[in-house]
Amino acid sequence: MWFAAAFIPMVASQLLRLGQQQPLAWMLCDYGGRLAALGLLAALPQARVVAFRRESLKAPLWLALACIAGLVAFFPLLNDPLGDWLEKLLPHTALGHYPTLHGALKLIDLSFGLLLVAYHEEVLFRRCALPIIGEDGGWRTDVKSAVLFAVYHWWTGAPNMVEAGLFGLLAMPAYRRLGTLWPLVAAHYLADLSAFV
Repeated sequence: MWFAAAFIPMVASQLLRLGQQQPLAWMLCDYGGRLAALGLLAALPQARVVAFRRESLKAPLWLALACIAGLVAFFPLLNDPLGDWLEKLLPHTALGHYPTLHGALKLIDLSFGLLLVAYHEEVLFRRCALPIIGEDGGWRTDVKSAVLFAVYHWWTGAPNMVEAGLFGLLAMPAYRRLGTLWPLVAAHYLADLSAFV
């Protein structure tokens, strides 16, 4: 129940953002939904134990760094050739768009905003999802997590949903192998930063 409850502020935030024309209002809706979901996870004892537990790296540091580099290097392949092809195949499926930001708002979003996105999504779709969807350690876990991550990006359109699903398909096995979330948060942040810069 707590896992499903965490989606309520997130989906509400997505719905509110669809009608926002002003960048600041869009950012406040986005950040508010993510912070509310994290706050809900922190407030519920059963969720807090899972969402904010301490984790140790189960693999060598070089492997964690290689996972970060690999995921970041893979991301442009999703955005450029695959994303362009999918947009031609499935045009005009996006229900909303990221706002064009300038000045201080852009700096805030590229630093705090993208870090919040990376942390929030990795906590929810990797760490919290793992015990919910099953820790069998096989490809089914990876696929379920990837599908859930893709569906969360429903408002961005079919091409981005496919891209998010593919990223998730790589992120969950990396998380299970490494045993800690920080490399995935770093990779997610750097991949998003490369896309937005």
